[in-house]
Amino acid sequence: MTKTQTTKTASNHANISTWIDSLTTKRETWENGTYKASNEELYVLLDECVDLFKEVRAHRSLVKKLNLILEERDIMMRSNTSLATKIVRLIFGDCGKRAYTYARVLIVAAEQKGELQSMKSFVAEAGGIEEIRKSQNGQTPTQKRNEQIAFAVEVLETRPGLVETFKISEELAPHNESAYEFSVAIVRKERNGKGSVVFGTNNQTILKAALAQAGKSLSAIVEEAKQASGRKQMLENRKTVIAEKEAA
Repeated sequence: MTKTQTTKTASNHANISTWIDSLTTKRETWENGTYKASNEELYVLLDECVDLFKEVRAHRSLVKKLNLILEERDIMMRSNTSLATKIVRLIFGDCGKRAYTYARVLIVAAEQKGELQSMKSFVAEAGGIEEIRKSQNGQTPTQKRNEQIAFAVEVLETRPGLVETFKISEELAPHNESAYEFSVAIVRKERNGKGSVVFGTNNQTILKAALAQAGKSLSAIVEEAKQASGRKQMLENRKTVIAEKEAA
């Protein structure tokens, strides 16, 4: 809970309109001041919007009051418009596609951001506001990618090699400052069916892309194995049930 929420919560039922006006004024100050130069004020504003969102969401009477404020200010909303989007429209006005983006930030932050964590830190960890907009099932694309990389590293650190071990050349050696003992190689298939390593790189961007793909593929293998095991167990259970009935 931020300081803003602490000071406003006690009288929010009576002053939600004033709270909204205060945030709107801050939004105007941000847009007219550092809008194009810095996101610092935007993060603070979004943090306070999250406080408002969580408070209104927790009280049906405040939801009704907010809907009345929308009507009084001639802000037309569809019946199925989310509460987060309504708040964004009240605070940021008609901001086009940004309305959905900011609404996603409110929803995700309300569920995942720590009480003492700043919005700036939360957004940075998620990979940016745009990444939060793209998030699905509680994960942004960046978080999903990092999860895939971590899984690949965990598996590949102990997985047997696909070919026999060989003395590694400088071109194929992992980067000295990398957190991973991996590099990427390009293998050419020869006419005799054998393979030759013809290029190697320890570029971290390329390596992480390869690890993410490896993590995705390995995860699919694990999931397929789980499903197969589940189907096998289900069949075994059915056989057991049938055998018990026939024996009765």
